[in-house]
Amino acid sequence: SVQTSDYNYREKGICISTNGSEPLFIIYYFYSGDATSSYLALPYQQLLTDEYNYLVLSSKSSDDKYWSGFLLVGIMNNTTVTIYPSIVLNIPQDTQNKSSINILVKPGENHTIILHRKQTLYLGKNISSDITGTRIVSDKPLTVISGHEAGSVPSDGTLESMAQQIPPTQLWGDTFLIVPFAGHDKGQYIKVLSSLDNTKLIYNCGEFQNESIICASEFHRFFVPSDTYCYLEANNSVLVGQFAASPSDNTDGDTTMVLVASLDQYSKSFLFSTLNGTSQDHLNHYISISVPSEYFNPDNILYDGEIIDIEWTAIYDGGNNTIGYGCSFEVSQAIHTVDSKGRLFVMVYGFRVQRAYAYAAGYMFSPEGALGLKFSSDIYTISEED
Repeated sequence: SVQTSDYNYREKGICISTNGSEPLFIIYYFYSGDATSSYLALPYQQLLTDEYNYLVLSSKSSDDKYWSGFLLVGIMNNTTVTIYPSIVLNIPQDTQNKSSINILVKPGENHTIILHRKQTLYLGKNISSDITGTRIVSDKPLTVISGHEAGSVPSDGTLESMAQQIPPTQLWGDTFLIVPFAGHDKGQYIKVLSSLDNTKLIYNCGEFQNESIICASEFHRFFVPSDTYCYLEANNSVLVGQFAASPSDNTDGDTTMVLVASLDQYSKSFLFSTLNGTSQDHLNHYISISVPSEYFNPDNILYDGEIIDIEWTAIYDGGNNTIGYGCSFEVSQAIHTVDSKGRLFVMVYGFRVQRAYAYAAGYMFSPEGALGLKFSSDIYTISEED
């Protein structure tokens, strides 16, 4: 079956802003007796474009009743949104009509709707469906949240809620360092999603090397053991999701997912908080840090103001060249900082039996076309006076 939120749930968006003097760090954290999930909330950027493209990232589930889906939130009024589903979806014919019927839209077809500021639309499908690769095109920026109500990776493992906010394709990258999850000995699956045809992936994971070519809206998935670090590059910009592998016996933390930053999205300073349930439902918390080789100096990388006393692992490309370094370690339930004179990436996560969460501590987006002037008319008259 397929699912869509009806008109009565359309006005559900919220807006969070400051006066501009202080930045905000916002983490969405969902916790219940059955599930946990989290993601870093991204500020929207209006780019120099009339077309924003988003691709959904999700998974399957070992239980047919749970939904693989995505949520759209309007940022500006009169946003035109066209949806190109990767599986059959049930979409409102007119999102602005309270009496609108829903229509089935199949892969290869598309349907266009309108969303206004803070209006929402949820679309999903169950019965072991994976909505990954569904394409969303809009003429104005959107907030796009994708994930799974109770996914499993691989599809026969234990279940956990997963969600991440998806940036537009203009903010994707092409080179990645992948550091394995600590505190989780089941390994991880890497899922790479492309927005362009003939995208060539090359990845080196210890002694394992491979290449793959994928087309627009397609993905490539591969398994990485729990002690293995990877370097991945592509000839086009891609989106990389890192999924903790689902255990089959409930003896380890559940699956979770996080978006891996590309090297050009690394930053110098991070402020972040670990997340928890109740005092009776304690999670073990960890962070993973990756650093490009040109910025690597252990004496200049500080955790809570102190040099990190840990052995770093070198990460190599296919030519055995050192591309970067990574490490992972357990941290306390608290607010923490990581600072460096160079650029790095920090991933925050936690595990316990039947629980998991993960999120990126931050991204530094520098997209092509993000800065400049965009005019709303073709001709302007300028007068110069003395």
